[in-house]
Amino acid sequence: MVTRIAGGGGDNKNINDLASGTSAAITSITTTQITFTVTAATVGGVTNSLTWQNVRVRPSAGTPLASGNITTSGTSAITGVTVGSTNLGTLTEVVGAKSQLVITTQPSTSATAGTDFTTKPVIAVRDQFGNTLTSDSSTTITEAVVLSTQTCGGIAGSGTLSSTPSSGAAVTSGVMTYTAMQYSAAESIKICISSSGITSALSDAVTISAAPTPTPTPSGTPTPTPSGTPTPTPTGTPTPTPTLTPTPTPTPSQEPATVESVDVGSRGGNYPAELVFSGEIYPGAKIQINLLSDFYGKILKKEDEYIVGDTGVFTIKTKGNSIGEQVYGLSVKDRNGSPAIAKFYKYDLKFNTIVKQEDIILAPMASVSKKTLAKSESFTVSGYGAPGNTVEVLSGSKVIGTGTVLKDGNYAVKIDGGKLFLGPHKIQVRQVDDVTKKKGDLSEFYNVTVGQFSYTSVDMNKDDKINIADWSIFLYNWSSPKKETKDKDDLNGDGVVDVTDFSVFLTSFQSRL
Repeated sequence: MVTRIAGGGGDNKNINDLASGTSAAITSITTTQITFTVTAATVGGVTNSLTWQNVRVRPSAGTPLASGNITTSGTSAITGVTVGSTNLGTLTEVVGAKSQLVITTQPSTSATAGTDFTTKPVIAVRDQFGNTLTSDSSTTITEAVVLSTQTCGGIAGSGTLSSTPSSGAAVTSGVMTYTAMQYSAAESIKICISSSGITSALSDAVTISAAPTPTPTPSGTPTPTPSGTPTPTPTGTPTPTPTLTPTPTPTPSQEPATVESVDVGSRGGNYPAELVFSGEIYPGAKIQINLLSDFYGKILKKEDEYIVGDTGVFTIKTKGNSIGEQVYGLSVKDRNGSPAIAKFYKYDLKFNTIVKQEDIILAPMASVSKKTLAKSESFTVSGYGAPGNTVEVLSGSKVIGTGTVLKDGNYAVKIDGGKLFLGPHKIQVRQVDDVTKKKGDLSEFYNVTVGQFSYTSVDMNKDDKINIADWSIFLYNWSSPKKETKDKDDLNGDGVVDVTDFSVFLTSFQSRL
């Protein structure tokens, strides 16, 4: 746009003889340059400004992140502007929305049960182009262990993975760096790293060996007083080697199934039983039928994954492997591909029958907005369910809030902290069918702690534990010469770090131990 900012006279004294306020056409545009041709300069003491409007720029690549200045070129003479050097503005490409978790350092390929891994994994939160979100210190990371032959959501390991920070802790500047990690069972595993709303990451295989049996130190045997009868040398009794007992399959559901006979007619013969599973979960869930062995951890047969549609309703089928007692599992992955709570059924199958397990209501997908809050605050439980269903939020066995699943499968239930007792709560969520009013399965637990103060959480390292580590961090911040570090101890939000904040910390700390 050409605008007169000084001087008088007709429009023929302006750039290209244009009236002030005229939007002039651009001569040409390329991927690196916008050209405007001046055919007539200002004259007679008139001064014009040129305003470049509606300039839009997009990067040609997502990584590496680009940055640069807008400068001029060409033959024009502009007051205060040096061709090729005067900065008319800086363009900086920024990181995109978080999209995926990436394991930048893999864990040790081998370790001993109950012993710290030599190399601990490092996890980065990245956008779709692979840029780390260094401004992100809120995304929480969850760990799960599967057998090394599995992917995320597959058969879980039989042991327990422990780490520092613990599962569910938040990243720092887009990165989770583990300082300790160990696994309790001797088997080959992979570690599934997940977070709500983004793509999970699966580690390389880690072979866990059994811890060596310590050799006992023999105690000295006193020398007996000699007598006429020689003392026999006792024979040592060997210690038997314990036999490992496999983990039994989880308890099957007691929900009854409907069994129908199949009329084979003139065809005769015996036909394998057909199993039909139907019910509700949420759009985008992935369900797979697995035939299990007598002990959990071995799959004899599995069907292809079934992706649940927009209604949240599913019907999946399989053929029985033989007659007699068989155990089937419905393994579930949530919309992010992370493992969810599975369901198990046991049947005594017979030829020429159809077994229908109907009206299954699996647990909804859920997350909580806060893990610590005061009685004067609230938190939100949100996730996905079958459209139209009611969602119930429970603390223990008590329903503390309800909501309705929207048409797209989303739900959000706001919980008032003032209606909860002080201390820890184990939050679970379940669906209630909008027609039959049947209550579904409960979700996993989500730990939420209600405290006394509306302006503080003494969980300084956000690991969902209140212990001496938080006390240490508080004292470190308190004594730091750096203002940005010390300000983290401003627990009452008054802009000053003083004895009041110290008192708030101690009171909160003592009430949450």
